[in-house]
Amino acid sequence: MVADERGQVIYVNGSMERLFVEAAADLREVKPRFDPGQLLGRDLDGIPTDIADNTEVVGDGGSARTSTIEAGARTFRVIVDPVLDASGTRLGTAIEWTDRTAEIRVENEVDAIVDAASQDNLRERIDLADKQGFFRRLSEGVNRLIDVVDTSFADSAEGNFPTLAAVRKNRGIAARISTHAAARHDIAY
Repeated sequence: MVADERGQVIYVNGSMERLFVEAAADLREVKPRFDPGQLLGRDLDGIPTDIADNTEVVGDGGSARTSTIEAGARTFRVIVDPVLDASGTRLGTAIEWTDRTAEIRVENEVDAIVDAASQDNLRERIDLADKQGFFRRLSEGVNRLIDVVDTSFADSAEGNFPTLAAVRKNRGIAARISTHAAARHDIAY
């Protein structure tokens, strides 16, 4: 999104339009009259940011600023950067929005799993139902790691864990933790 030197929105790209349409209900909790279909020509005051009041950013001079905006159930990172010509005269403001909601949710889930594991609770797993792409792969990896640790501890408690001496003696020969663990994780020493 780009605003001119007067703070009027003069450009909104397709991904910003989609983001604002998807997040409109949440953004209306901050700006009740927010309308994602009426962005062009609108004053920055009508857009849920803290930049409209920040003359240091929107006015003359200034440098890039990053802020976090919470709107409804969403959290956004907003980067506001002055657009200057070759002589340093301000032409307007570029504003980049990133919806961090899913990222923050996964960060919190990973923190909770690590916290639980550090307190000897290896029963917790990250729910994969609402994950896709990178966040799904990360969550699957954390869950697999907890599975391996849990299985290793269970095998050790049952006496199925090879001793360090046995592992050293059989160097070069795969030493499996247990048939169950080997089948699930192909763990070798």
